[in-house]
Amino acid sequence: MNDRAEQAFRDAFAEHGAEPIQTVRPRRRFDGRWAVAAVVALVALAVPITLYQQSRGAGRAEPAATSQPALAVTELSGLATPKEGWKWVSHGDVAVQVPREWGFSDYLRPDWCVGGPEGPTMPEGPYVATSTLAAFSVGCPDVGPEFVRMHVDFAAPTDDTASTETLMRGVGSSGVWVVLEVDATADDRALAQEVLATAVTFERDASGCAPHAPFTSIEDRPDPWDIRTAEGVSAVGVCGYTDNSYAPETPNLDGSRPMNSAEGAALVAAIAKAPEGVSGTPEDCAAEYGERAGVVLRVADESGVHDVYLRIAGCHNLGWDDGVTRRKLTEACRPVFAHPPIRFDGESLEAYENCRP
Repeated sequence: MNDRAEQAFRDAFAEHGAEPIQTVRPRRRFDGRWAVAAVVALVALAVPITLYQQSRGAGRAEPAATSQPALAVTELSGLATPKEGWKWVSHGDVAVQVPREWGFSDYLRPDWCVGGPEGPTMPEGPYVATSTLAAFSVGCPDVGPEFVRMHVDFAAPTDDTASTETLMRGVGSSGVWVVLEVDATADDRALAQEVLATAVTFERDASGCAPHAPFTSIEDRPDPWDIRTAEGVSAVGVCGYTDNSYAPETPNLDGSRPMNSAEGAALVAAIAKAPEGVSGTPEDCAAEYGERAGVVLRVADESGVHDVYLRIAGCHNLGWDDGVTRRKLTEACRPVFAHPPIRFDGESLEAYENCRP
C-alpha cells in the first residue's frame, strides 16, 4: 500500500470517529524452547496441574485453522454484505471482515507445551484467534516469533505474539489487532490495513447476534414462541456468550456463526423433539454460577425471528428454552458446537455427553 492509499484509510477513520491504524513494533524476540524440557518433565512426574480462565487466545486444541462453511448473508444480519470472497467475524461489539478462507485457531495456547517440546502446531495459513475457556497452568515458555502466523484478534497481543509486528485499530469496547508473521511482506501489511479498515461496531452482527446476552440470570427466558410451530426455517444464527458477571457492562458476545436453512431447520426439528424438563444438578453448585453464559439461537421462519436459549454452563436450568417450554439436553445440541468460534463450555457430565462435538 502506498503513502497516498494509507492516508486515505486514515482520513476515512477520522471521518467516522474511529482511531486510525497504529503499528506496534515487536517488543522482544523469544527463544520459546529453553524451558520446555522442564515442563514436560513436570507433566511426566504427574505434578498436579491447575486450571485457569483467560478471555482470549486459547481453548480446546485445534491443530489447524478451521473454517466455517460458506454461507450467504441472511435476513438475520445487521451488517452490510461483505466484500466478494470475504466474511464477517465478530467479538464483543466489534465486527471485522477477513478473507473467507481464513479459519479459526487457538494454537498459541498458554499450555501449548503439554503436547511436547517441539513447539505449537501452526495453522497452514492466516486465521482468527478464538477464545480461551480453560488451559493447564504449567508455565510454558514464550514461543518464538517463528511460530507466529498472521491472524486477527480482538485483544492486545500476549507476550507470545508481541514478538512480531502488529497493527491495530481502536474501535468499540475492545479494538482489533492484526498480528503479522516475522517475515511479513508489503502485501501482508496491505492486507492487514484492508482488514482493519472494515472494522465496525454493531447492534446485530452477521448472524443476528447482539453484543450483550439477552439474559442476566439463569431464570431469564426468551419471549414465548413454541418451537414446535416452526414453519419454513430460512436461517439460524448461533450466538455464544461468556459469563461477564465480573464486568456486566462489558459486551460478552464471544463469537457467532450463521447456519444455512437446511442445517438450521434440522436443528430446530431436533430441539422440538427433546423431552420437556430441565437438565442439571442444582445441588452441585451455587445458583448464580454461570448464569450469564449461554447460547442464543436466532431462528428466522415464516412467522418472524425468535430467540431460543441453550444453557450448558453451571448446574441449573440446563437445556433449551423457547419461552414456552424448557427442554432437556439431548444430542440435538451437538451441532451447535460443531464449528468454531462457538465453544463448548459445559462442566457437567450430562452436558459433556450430549453437547461436546
